[in-house]
Amino acid sequence: MPMWIPTAFKLTPVTIQSEDEPAFVGTELWADDVQICCAVERVNWDEDPIHLRGCTDCLTGDCVDGAWLSIRRAGSYMLFLPSFWWWLEDNLYDKGYDDPPAFLQKGAMLLDRALYADLRSLVPMLPAMAKLQPLAGWEAVRLLRFEAPVEVLGKASEPVKFHPGLVLHSDWWGPDDQAVKVLEELLESWVDSYEPVALKRLPMYNVPVSFYLSSGPRSVEWQPLSSGLRDLLRLEPGYVVDKMPELPTEIPVSNLMVTTHLRKGRSFQTEIRVDNHLLYDFTSRWLQVDLFELAQSLDQEGEYFIITCWCGNPGCAGIHRGIDIYYNDGRVFWVIYEPAPARTLVFDEQAYRKSVNIGLADFRATCQRHHLPSHDHWKLQRLDSVE
Repeated sequence: MPMWIPTAFKLTPVTIQSEDEPAFVGTELWADDVQICCAVERVNWDEDPIHLRGCTDCLTGDCVDGAWLSIRRAGSYMLFLPSFWWWLEDNLYDKGYDDPPAFLQKGAMLLDRALYADLRSLVPMLPAMAKLQPLAGWEAVRLLRFEAPVEVLGKASEPVKFHPGLVLHSDWWGPDDQAVKVLEELLESWVDSYEPVALKRLPMYNVPVSFYLSSGPRSVEWQPLSSGLRDLLRLEPGYVVDKMPELPTEIPVSNLMVTTHLRKGRSFQTEIRVDNHLLYDFTSRWLQVDLFELAQSLDQEGEYFIITCWCGNPGCAGIHRGIDIYYNDGRVFWVIYEPAPARTLVFDEQAYRKSVNIGLADFRATCQRHHLPSHDHWKLQRLDSVE
């Protein structure tokens, strides 16, 4: 059961008949061709877990336990997922796992901010994004177990347990047992954790790691791990699990400036200034701004290696974690880990977009005024691929 991203929502009228009660005229909620709820008016969307009641069985008191689900905020995403904690209470394992809400059979529904806003425009009773509970690490591991084949993470009615004996081999760059060890350590770090986690698109310098599992006479492929500058748990279709940073609420808003100038030797130097101070000493530290990564941050929140080595490889400059970028309530948060010092910067969203676009235009204008070195010509080509 990988995560599933719908493309559109719609409401359709429905009449629910019952022998014991008058007919109820309500509204069905659909995502693409999947029915999410058969009567949105009968759902208390502020509950946690939420019971998708409204059907005839609900009116007669014969609801199944599998209709319970939770909505979580996972960084920049909203996630409709099985209500694991409800099903695990009082040893009610089999009731929830064996009979999940119908749409969960297509996958846990993943929505970005724009999609969730579209959904709330149709169903205003849905909680605001800021009021949603964060996705916990242990819930992310349970979600991973939903998509894991051949019970490699154990049965649904049991605690999550990795069975490495089912792994035949992997495409890890080193020994297979090292890949197994990395996956075991990641699972152990999250399986009992209530820390909030964020879902991010697969970072630029990470690649999926395939594990080939024994399944009778054949093997099946499973990609629960991404490897690169950091190793992270991975969920289909191409998202990783990472710790959610705290976003401060009382930090002052800063001003961003991105400029490009010609250095000696006819090479271009792009720099970032925050409140008119250089973010880093780009010249002496051999650092560079990756405009391709910066441009992507205008369209999609996530982890971006905006600061990199002059050669283009952040690892060469000792940078193994990019800048986490989040949009929240008209502000843009930059959570910087490397290079030191670690800090969080906050920008006004409209001013941020304007400053980045001015910086991109400045780079293009500089390219037009001067002959492009091959390295900077490659930067321009990558930037064109974004825009």
